[in-house]
Amino acid sequence: MNILVFDVGSSSMRGVLFNEKGKNLCTKQYKYTADAISDVRVEMRPEVLQSALYENAKGIAEYCRQNHKEVDLITITSQRSSIVPVDKDGNPLMNFIYWQDKRNAEIVRRFSPMNQRIFSVTGTRINTVYSGSKMVWIHENAPEIYKRAAHIVTIPEYLIHLLSGEYKTDSTYASRSNLMDIRKCEWSMEMLELFDLDRDKLSEIHQPGETLGFTTREFAERTGIPSGIPVCSSGGDQQCAAVGIGVYKQGRVSIVLGTGAYLTTACDSVPENLDQSIICNASSVAGSYILEANVPSCGCAFDWFIRNFYDAVFDYGKLAEDIEDQYGRDSSLLVLPDFQGRTTPDWNTAAHAQFCNLSLSTTRAEMLAGLLDGIFLNVRENIDHMRQLIPVETGYISGGMTNMPIINQMQADAYGIPLYRLKDTESTSLGALVVALASQGVYPSFEEAFSNAAESSVDHRYDPDVTRSGKLSSKYLKMKEMYRRIYNIE
Repeated sequence: MNILVFDVGSSSMRGVLFNEKGKNLCTKQYKYTADAISDVRVEMRPEVLQSALYENAKGIAEYCRQNHKEVDLITITSQRSSIVPVDKDGNPLMNFIYWQDKRNAEIVRRFSPMNQRIFSVTGTRINTVYSGSKMVWIHENAPEIYKRAAHIVTIPEYLIHLLSGEYKTDSTYASRSNLMDIRKCEWSMEMLELFDLDRDKLSEIHQPGETLGFTTREFAERTGIPSGIPVCSSGGDQQCAAVGIGVYKQGRVSIVLGTGAYLTTACDSVPENLDQSIICNASSVAGSYILEANVPSCGCAFDWFIRNFYDAVFDYGKLAEDIEDQYGRDSSLLVLPDFQGRTTPDWNTAAHAQFCNLSLSTTRAEMLAGLLDGIFLNVRENIDHMRQLIPVETGYISGGMTNMPIINQMQADAYGIPLYRLKDTESTSLGALVVALASQGVYPSFEEAFSNAAESSVDHRYDPDVTRSGKLSSKYLKMKEMYRRIYNIE
């Protein structure tokens, strides 16, 4: 069985043809750039996404023709909160409002006093990223477009319509709207009334992995992919990325080190003691959930230090040597790496980076190691908040910073749990594949789907050094106390 995964990112769309064993048979990619209209307006032209879908599909169809292969199933995973209104014929009425777009900031401020109720129903506070407040912006600032809109859709809904003619979504995207009842996985009439939005403009909510429709004759004529192929949605990109590295059942946490650090852990149900320190969304595993958290300054803080304290062109081997030389040395240096404020667990936009306990004997290597410890202890704080809700026993790490083994060992020491590094960077596409294979019954469980299609991506295990982990726990408490004193937090 061959499964075509469309993996829709913020700067490119890839079409990846896998077999049921997870072998990548063919990959096509179409790159694009969002239009940054201003500091707050970020848009994407719908025709660009349409071209990306059709061009990738045509490339896969040509590969299949030349190699006597067939596409048996199509699934999509996508960035989650960008939206566009479309008319009754499916024609977009404006550009996509991208997930980074912040023109809805005033709306978010206006509704923030209702955060407790919004959170209790939807699993997250109102924010500029989620699609619900973007819909409110259209309603209030482009009322004629809102009135003409037959549907307001996310990118995956738009692409599913191009593939199958259907307007359907799954619970992972709906849970990123502030409009879905997180426990029922249904649109909340209370939230729709609060935000003054119309239910009939929203797509049907399905579980990830369900068949949503079949490829149309029009799609077949445009691409060469046959009509009648089942189409499903595997869920949002972060949900699928978690599944792709093994975080599909409770007790595991995914930690992706990019510009920021992004944490995802699986949970069987919405925790009873859920609070606003964490984000709860629907999982790509039907009927389950994920808890999400993030540290805004991770790779960007690391890059800042290198850019300012190392030569413009330097040897990464020298960098690793400096970190390894400092590893294990005692240091009183405390670093709060809040270069871009804090989101979870306390949503402190006023927070700034702090380097404390510097002396004339402090070295560059000590500062770099201290910065890394500070970043990873910030990650640990979010893991600790997850631990208050569910057990977290193992971690799976990926992202550019994990290419350096010493950095991975530092993470294991800071978090106090075994970590598995993934050698395959295609975790989002692999996760979408696993969801499709398990949900469509190719394998009887996620466990078997993962072991057959994705488990070979595990590269190395890092166990925490007990002695250093204990020292970091002491530093962790000092950092938390310093943070509370700086920002007068009780």
